[in-house]
Amino acid sequence: IVVGVDADPARGDEPVLRVDFLTAPASDLADGDDAPLLHRDVGLERGCARSIDDMASADHQIVHGRPIPLDARRGERETRGMGHLENRVCVVTGGGMGIGRGIARRFAREGARLLIAEIDAAAGERVAQEVRALGAEVRVVPTDVRVKEQVQGAIADAVAAWGAVDVLVNNAWGGSNIARLEWKTDENMMHGLQTGFLSVFWAMQAVFPSMKARGGGSIITLCSLNGVNAHMYSAEYNSAKEAARTLTRTAAREWARHQIRCNVLCPAAATEAYVRFRDANPETAAVMLRQNPMGRMGDPENDIAGVAVFLAGDDSRYLTGNTLFADGGGHINGVAWAPELPEELPD
Repeated sequence: IVVGVDADPARGDEPVLRVDFLTAPASDLADGDDAPLLHRDVGLERGCARSIDDMASADHQIVHGRPIPLDARRGERETRGMGHLENRVCVVTGGGMGIGRGIARRFAREGARLLIAEIDAAAGERVAQEVRALGAEVRVVPTDVRVKEQVQGAIADAVAAWGAVDVLVNNAWGGSNIARLEWKTDENMMHGLQTGFLSVFWAMQAVFPSMKARGGGSIITLCSLNGVNAHMYSAEYNSAKEAARTLTRTAAREWARHQIRCNVLCPAAATEAYVRFRDANPETAAVMLRQNPMGRMGDPENDIAGVAVFLAGDDSRYLTGNTLFADGGGHINGVAWAPELPEELPD
């Protein structure tokens, strides 16, 4: 479809929407062929355009319901070789290490403008330097996601700098202790819920006005097979991640009418946290690898971040409310997760 507005305000013209519908599949056209077009001129009521369904004849009803135009940047990208996220404003919480760092670097390669919300300012700045070296614009906002005002402040910083937020990646996590459920404390559980659930809730609410005004956006929440399969000894992590997953799916349902897509990504990656677990539980880690269908842990940038690029970009524009497992197939039959712990709480 080729759309243009034909009007001269100086002459007092009423605007006319000029619409050309391609009447043959593009795949049937050879190089140099003139495209067969069905032309329509449609007058526009002030402040309101008619549905494209009203413009076409019965033989050319090609759009049903409210027409949602494909982002104009997509066509430009295909002709100029631009990145999948060219000039998109992307906020990544916990972007200073691990999967967050991998996503930030991959987004940078795809042309995104990045805001890294990171509690460790030094780690955030190190990643920012890497991102700048890849040619991307980047800002770092020191952020403790357990503090609502800091989460809101990071989003506000992105909007102030670039006018909007197109993509939110809820990645931040503050660590947890491996312990039996009966040993967990209120502080353990509140830490998990503040870091892994409430921070997601606050960030999603903060980006909503911008995404709604923008006509859409993408929210990606990092969750875990630990929660899906209720792995042992990580109750606060499991609970927070499953709460965040349900929240994200609820937002997908409520915000779909605004073209705000909300999806969940459950990864298995060789992050710093995984290395610490592997070193503390080498036998369990070895069993997990043997049970993984692909026999390895994923690389944060090369195996996980590419899925985030897909969820952030136009190629997933009709995908919402889903949980994607980037785990080498580990979710198919599950993996062993039974670290050795004493029966009694150590002194």
